[in-house]
Amino acid sequence: MPTSPDDGAARVYLVRATRDGLAKLSPGRRAALSAGFQRVGRQLLATAVRADVEAGWADRTWPRRRYPQQCYPRTVKYVVDHPDIEGLRLVHGVVSHAPRFVPLDHAWVELPGDVVFDGVVQAFFTRESYYAVMAALPMDTYTGPETRRLVAAHGHPGPWNASWVPTPAQLAAYAARVSRTR
Repeated sequence: MPTSPDDGAARVYLVRATRDGLAKLSPGRRAALSAGFQRVGRQLLATAVRADVEAGWADRTWPRRRYPQQCYPRTVKYVVDHPDIEGLRLVHGVVSHAPRFVPLDHAWVELPGDVVFDGVVQAFFTRESYYAVMAALPMDTYTGPETRRLVAAHGHPGPWNASWVPTPAQLAAYAARVSRTR
């Protein structure tokens, strides 16, 4: 996929099923969806405050790559690749994006010093700015050892609990929380 001009030389990497699905679409729909994938993370990267991290924390990350629809495997990979970071936590939660702020499942990694790693955009942010831009709401958190145990037990990178299917009351509460932070 071509790169987008506002994120340097970033390339978008899609899973095989998504690539196969794109190939089956009409040219117009394929172009529209491809353009959407290229916009993944644009607001986050443009708005959230980047965090400087220790060199070892950035090992095995790819800051010029974007991985849409791959938050769970990319965050688990980060956790597994960095067992030496004490206090690291995998977070499964809910985020939303402007302009509609529709909540969706997401995963990210919280690191010591109020730093967040987002596996989709392969970048580090201050926790405060990440939560503000993403309207992030953590649902479940896991330590490194818990993450490795759950991956082994379930055979996939998550989510490991029942999928979050919002009730009307939960959607209203989420909308109220998002509007307070904007």
